[in-house]
Amino acid sequence: MKKLVLMIFVDGSVKEQQCLCEQLMESIKKEFNAEVELHCVDVNKDPTQTNAENVILTPTIIRKEPLPEKRYVGTPKNMKQLISLIRSPL
Repeated sequence: MKKLVLMIFVDGSVKEQQCLCEQLMESIKKEFNAEVELHCVDVNKDPTQTNAENVILTPTIIRKEPLPEKRYVGTPKNMKQLISLIRSPL
C-alpha cells in the first residue's frame, strides 16, 4: 500500500469521539507501512465538509485511498476490527 488517506468525522462534543482520531492514528502507524494522511473533521465546526461527504452519523471513517472508497459508520468495537476493514480491498 503506497498511501493511505482516511477521513474521520466526529462529534467534537463527545469525549469518546475526540479520542478516536488519536487512537486510530496510533493503530495505523503500528499496522501499516505506508504514508498516512488522516483528516479529523468535527461535524459541528465543519458542516460544509460533512455535507459534501454525505455524513449523517458519527463517527464515520472514510478510506479515500486506496480505491475503492470504503466507509465505516459507528464506534468500532476494537481497533483490530477497524484496521482489518481499512486494509481489505473490497
